[in-house]
Amino acid sequence: MKATGLLMAGVLSLVSAAAAFAADIPPAYDATYSITDNHGNAATTHKLSDGAGRTRTETTINGGKTITIVDLNTMMVYTILESQKIITRGHYKADSESEGATLMQDLGVRNISGHLCLGKVEAVKGGLKETWTDKIQKIMVQSIFSGGSLKRTTNLTALTMGAPSADNFTLPTSGYTMMDRP
Repeated sequence: MKATGLLMAGVLSLVSAAAAFAADIPPAYDATYSITDNHGNAATTHKLSDGAGRTRTETTINGGKTITIVDLNTMMVYTILESQKIITRGHYKADSESEGATLMQDLGVRNISGHLCLGKVEAVKGGLKETWTDKIQKIMVQSIFSGGSLKRTTNLTALTMGAPSADNFTLPTSGYTMMDRP
């Protein structure tokens, strides 16, 4: 359970990254990320953006899948727990890891996996976060979080630019229970 929690913190960074761009809506894309940490934990995240303020993040950890849909237009977030047939909804709040982040250093430009990226290091809750974002496409290519005994790396493994199907941002209704978050 602890390992899952460590990786979920990384996943939440991806989920809420779109909201950091509330004034600058991310482009339409379909991306896949691998997340690993120095404790041997791994996860895969599939992230979609419609380019109009909605993102969908599907994360697979230990065989279980969680889906989160963020709608920047309504500032709502929905988490779909497929195995339990539950959807939780609540008002979007800033990423807890990046909340109150302080820019420590601009890292300049670097080529990472064929992407010309701008880098920065920020002091975030619990440690330091290095982020590399594609200079043209404005998509995160890599992030490295270091804090305490944890080092978690998130790498872009596949990217397709363009709007995914609108169906990806529709909440399931049949057989699901909607619950409000406190």
